[in-house]
This record gives sequence, structure tokens and C-alpha cells, in this order.
Amino acid sequence: MNENNAELREDNGTLSRKRRTALVTYLAILFAVAFLLVALDMIIENHKLQSSNQALEDSNKISMASSASALEKAEKLQDENRSLQEKITGLETREQELTLQAEEAQALLEEMTKDKQAWQTEKDQLTKDNAALTQKQTDTVRANELLLQAMAASQGGLHEELVSAMRELEQLQDLLSETGKTTYQDLLKDLPEE
Repeated sequence: MNENNAELREDNGTLSRKRRTALVTYLAILFAVAFLLVALDMIIENHKLQSSNQALEDSNKISMASSASALEKAEKLQDENRSLQEKITGLETREQELTLQAEEAQALLEEMTKDKQAWQTEKDQLTKDNAALTQKQTDTVRANELLLQAMAASQGGLHEELVSAMRELEQLQDLLSETGKTTYQDLLKDLPEE
């Protein structure tokens, strides 16, 4: 049953690691795409702005020939320029928002990495504790088996079996219950002197 629990924990840990890896990959792709879209939009807007500036220069040349229509065109171009400047300002604001989101995602990723390390440390400690507990249970069972063997050997008058069981039990006597310890001490008294 402990093996099944260990396998389930290992499977859950693997699944959790896969989910975290998938989340990190998803966030990286999302931010890369957002960055590319903002960069593309800024390039397009910059091109429009340059075109608008070129048109403004052309308008100035024409204004010498026809000042009335040139003034009208200049005002129109200035309006377009203001509109483009507002768009640029909006894009810069959006870029700042995306940068902030990227920083927040990075902080979240770092926090998740720390959590993962803490969970791994806790898992390792639980594994060690479980192994120690399993060994203690195994040793306790062995101590009780040896005590029963010693009792049977004592009652059956089997001196060699009694001595062998008592020697082995000596190292495990602390794992016995209070009653078991008392029985062990009584059996020690019954051992013949060597």
C-alpha cells in the first residue's frame, strides 16, 4: 500500500511539474506574441507618421504656389499628425501596461519556482521520515519475534536458541513495549552464566 501511495505521489508530482512547465511555456509564448504585436503596430504607426511628415513637407512646397489651399491642407495634416501622436501615446501606454504584465508574470514564475523547491524539500523530508518509520516498524516486529522465540526456547529448555535470540534481541530491546522489556529482563535472569 505504501508503494501505491509513493507511486501516486510520484505521478502527482510529475503531473504537477508538467502543468507548471506548460504554464511557463504558455506565458512565455503569450508575452512573445504580445511584444511582437506591439512592435509591429509601432512600426506601422511610425511609417504612417513618416508618410504624414513627408506629405506635410510636400504641402509646404505647394503652399508657395497656392497659399489658401496650402493653409487648408496644412491644418488637415496637423489634425492627422495630432491623431497619430495620440495613437503613439496610446501605444506607449499599452507598451507600459504589457511591460508591467510581463514583470508580474516573471514575479509569479519566480514565486512558483520557490514553491516548487519548497514542495520538493518537503517531499524529500517526508520520504526520509517514511523510510525511518518503516525501518522502525520492521525492527519492532523483529524484536517481538525474537522475544517470542526466546520465550519459546526458555520454556522448551533450548539453551542455544535462547542465547542466540537474546543476543540478537539485545540490540532491539528499546523497541519492545514495557511488558516486552519486563519479559526480556526476566529472560536475562534465567540465562545461565557463560
